Amino acid sequence: MADSEQHTFPPSYPEKDLSEVAPSTIPIASANHYLLLFALVLPFALTSIFEFLNQDINQVMGLFQLKMLSFGILLICLKPYAKSLFQTARFKQTPSLKTILWALLYNMFAVAGTNLFVRAFFPEWLELAPNFGPSSSLDYLLLPIALAIIVPLEEELVFRGILLSSYERLFSPRKAFFVVSALFAMVHVIPAQVLIILPTCFIITRAVQVSNSIWTGVLIHMIINGLASVAMLIPAPEEVPLSEGTLTPDFSVSPMVGILGLLLSINIIWIAYRKWGLASTEKPNNPKELFWTMSSITVVGFCTVGIIGLMLNPTP
Repeated sequence: MADSEQHTFPPSYPEKDLSEVAPSTIPIASANHYLLLFALVLPFALTSIFEFLNQDINQVMGLFQLKMLSFGILLICLKPYAKSLFQTARFKQTPSLKTILWALLYNMFAVAGTNLFVRAFFPEWLELAPNFGPSSSLDYLLLPIALAIIVPLEEELVFRGILLSSYERLFSPRKAFFVVSALFAMVHVIPAQVLIILPTCFIITRAVQVSNSIWTGVLIHMIINGLASVAMLIPAPEEVPLSEGTLTPDFSVSPMVGILGLLLSINIIWIAYRKWGLASTEKPNNPKELFWTMSSITVVGFCTVGIIGLMLNPTP
């Protein structure tokens, strides 16, 4: 059996001839500039502007405005490479429904596993995770738009659109899979989010590679964030009064269950890595380009310091 036939779970069926479509020509340094723009420049700059204007980014309206503005600026900055990027095979290829369904199944169990691990060993980290509760009827519309449409488009454009194809040409598809997934997790900074969504980062990246379509990743991301936004809009369980104090839902997890959850998550990631083949045939061809540009060093450095700082002082 040919090597390409040994890893076809689920199989990927190209729907059109993409052999004539040129690969992305964004240099590594420029790709890393977009990583810097997305991860540090826009969040810090826009947050400062919003605070100056007395806009609350912790409210749904503020979040919506912030994400709309961030995505718009990113598209404007992308203009020099827009034509070459949007003509690549991954932007031309239609999404794979079968890959999406498998990815959602993998993600459900893998994220549940890392969630159990965090709850067992680092429950205090969960207090740092953002939660946007609705304050008006309009929020029920704006929150899903912000989290389930704008955020997936913005993040997939940067990570699975720009960075993945550029890093594949620098390293290889398999090495780029790990690098992009790790970076995507790190830029979330909050320790609980970094650990819990790490399987999602791996699964979405691999799904894009196996289907050779960025839209596969976009749809997976939209579904996951859409479910998360719905969960945020559901009122939290009320406290039950007792004769001595109150009773709140107990989500404590034993260390053994936490370890089993982590092992489950690792195994699912390994299955996705080994069983999904690669539709991408990109070969490394940039031996003179360097991954460690000032942009990548800055992003990794800031994110690492932020994660360690919040781990040592998990105070909301």
